[in-house]
Amino acid sequence: MCDVMERAVNKGKEEVRKEERINSIKILVSSYRKRGHSDEEIIEDLMESYGLSCDEATKYVNK
Repeated sequence: MCDVMERAVNKGKEEVRKEERINSIKILVSSYRKRGHSDEEIIEDLMESYGLSCDEATKYVNK
């Protein structure tokens, strides 16, 4: 039973980390936009900073 609970807790923590990462990326994109950065600059930085592929980074920029 403890093993099942531990896995459930770990899964919950993983989901929270994913959501925090997504929110962090959204905030970064918003900040860059406010400062007049181009989509290409934002995509490049997301790829470098978060290890995203070009397609993944583009999805965040086009939201």
